[in-house]
Amino acid sequence: MKRYKKFFVIIVAISFFTGCNRMQLPNSKSNSEINKDTASAKEVPKNENKKGITMNKINFDEVPEGSLPSSLETSVKVLKANRGYIITEHDGWYYIAVFSGKKSTGGYSIKVLSVEDNEGKTTIVVEEKAPKQQDIVTQAITYPYTVIKLKGIMQNVTIKNTKGETLEKVLKEEQMY
Repeated sequence: MKRYKKFFVIIVAISFFTGCNRMQLPNSKSNSEINKDTASAKEVPKNENKKGITMNKINFDEVPEGSLPSSLETSVKVLKANRGYIITEHDGWYYIAVFSGKKSTGGYSIKVLSVEDNEGKTTIVVEEKAPKQQDIVTQAITYPYTVIKLKGIMQNVTIKNTKGETLEKVLKEEQMY
C-alpha cells in the first residue's frame, strides 16, 4: 500500500511541475490575448457594426533644394526665417516645407519622421535637432528646413515635433510667392 501511495504522490508531483513549467511558443497567444482578440456575442450585437479608427501611413519623399518647383523655391527663400510650415500643390503633388526658423549657428536640423492620416486628419511628425553644448559648429546664421512631396493628404493638416509642440502655418496657399 505504501508503494502505491509513493507512486501516486510521484505521479501527481511530476504532472504538477510539468504543467506549471509549460513553455509558450514565441508566436502563440496566451489565453488573455486570445480573449482580447475575440468578442463574445454579448459584447457585439449581431446587427451592429463596430467602426474603428482608420489610420493610414502616407508615403512621402524628401525633395532636395534644387528640385523644388520655382514658385515653391521662391517661397522657401522668403519664408525660411519663420518657424512653421507651408503647403502648396503642384502637378498633382502636395509639397510641404517645414521650417525651424532663424538660428544663430550651424548644427541645427529638421526632418520629417512620419505622415499619417487619422479619420480625415493628416498628422506630420518632425524631428528638430539642436547642436550639443560641446559641439563645434559654424558661426553663421542658418535656416534649417525640409521639404517633402506626397499624395493623398487631407486638408486638415497638423504638424508636430517629437516634443509635442505644434507648428503653425506660415502662409495660406493663396499668399504664396
